[in-house]
Amino acid sequence: MLHKLKRMIERFLKTPPVTAMFLAVFIIFAIIMYWSTIERQNSFMTNQVYFGEKAALNARQAVENALSNRKRFVTLFVEDNIELIRYLIEEPDNEELFLLIKNQLSRYIPGLFTVNVTNDDAELLISDFEGFTGKVCLSDVKNYADTGHQLLRVHPNHILYHYDILQRFESKAKDYIFFASFGLGEIQKALQYSSLEGHQLLLIRETPSALIEVTEKGARNVIKDRLDFRLTDDEMSRILSKTKIEGTHWYVLDIINHELINAFNKKLINQNVIIFFIFTLLLVFVRYLVVSSILKQSKRIHELNQGLKGLLLIDTLTGLYNKDFLGKQLDKEWSRALRDKQTITVLLIDIDHFKLYNDNYGHLQGDQCLKRVAHIIEEIFQRKNDFASRFGGEEFCVVLNDSSADNPKELLRKAHKSLKQNRIEHALSPTKPYVTFSIGVASAVPDYNTSPKSLIEQADKALYEAKASGRNKTVFSKLQESVLVLAE
Repeated sequence: MLHKLKRMIERFLKTPPVTAMFLAVFIIFAIIMYWSTIERQNSFMTNQVYFGEKAALNARQAVENALSNRKRFVTLFVEDNIELIRYLIEEPDNEELFLLIKNQLSRYIPGLFTVNVTNDDAELLISDFEGFTGKVCLSDVKNYADTGHQLLRVHPNHILYHYDILQRFESKAKDYIFFASFGLGEIQKALQYSSLEGHQLLLIRETPSALIEVTEKGARNVIKDRLDFRLTDDEMSRILSKTKIEGTHWYVLDIINHELINAFNKKLINQNVIIFFIFTLLLVFVRYLVVSSILKQSKRIHELNQGLKGLLLIDTLTGLYNKDFLGKQLDKEWSRALRDKQTITVLLIDIDHFKLYNDNYGHLQGDQCLKRVAHIIEEIFQRKNDFASRFGGEEFCVVLNDSSADNPKELLRKAHKSLKQNRIEHALSPTKPYVTFSIGVASAVPDYNTSPKSLIEQADKALYEAKASGRNKTVFSKLQESVLVLAE
């Protein structure tokens, strides 16, 4: 198989015009494939950006809702438990009261890490021996005390990375700040639920320099195999979407993974290889078919040009062969029958009372009648070596060869029957109220004393007898023999 394919390709390339055409088509196809590949890659990235933007927006809304709920619950808790908190300010070492407040807040909001109270100078009123509250926490409290606004961020801690929600309140004409610290579990879940396959959602803080705060796996301290928690240049180049979370230092980023891009490019390459392979095979095969067809057509055209010598072969009205073709082809068939000592039969068919038909229905309808009769004749006499032609006016000629000429009576009966079944109306016909025809038949085994012309003349005599005997009949005649009439 490969050897044959190799030979086909070698023959293909040895034909200069076809080779030029092949190279042109192949280059055009390669350009189209390259353009298509770029378009598909662009379309892929456009779709990924669209889905990445939706994922980042969903994550932002989920995080904002979670933070809003926690801020609201902390505010309500402080309002509902203000007296307990004031008692705690007066008795900051009362551990039982501190635990009571912390446990009650935990019932309001799951995920609580710790609580504390500071004065307006960001000084802790409750001792923090465990180190739950760090410098970053106190820095945010101080900024909140000075400005009245808080922007959330992640606070690193040796126990748990967390963020604080602050609430100002008053006790004995002094301002205090109650703050509650929460773990990042709910934010992590919001990123997980919003993330797409092949994408990664991150919470970052732009200052300092794109610092990772939270990932789908948790806070940045749980990330393994990474020394620097700032985004790399490669990660920055793969950012599809970036959206700000209100009331925080955070931005939600959607980053497409290398694996998704590589998988798509690999699939694209495989598809292109298959397409190129199939296209090349098809091109070679089409070239083979085209060249073969051209050679066959050239041979056929040459044969037709030699055989017909520019004569018009077909009668334009009926679609049958014309009289010129009949004369040439009858001579050939006569010579063949003479050589093989076979019978040849000529049928002359004449539509009965056709002048009356034209006078009554008009020449256009008469043309349609000729077409229908020609179609019937063509359907009945359709053997390979037989042919029908228009002899002139309303007359047709059919030449039968070999076996069909031995006993044409069955074919003639079918012809009469088919015309009768078509019931072409002929109101003025003295014979029948529909179109009929008369047929003269002459058969002969050619010899050197006879000719095609004599056979046609004999068939014409038989046709005359058919008309004289009442029409709608077939009359048989053999050269130098008596006439036989076939009733309808």
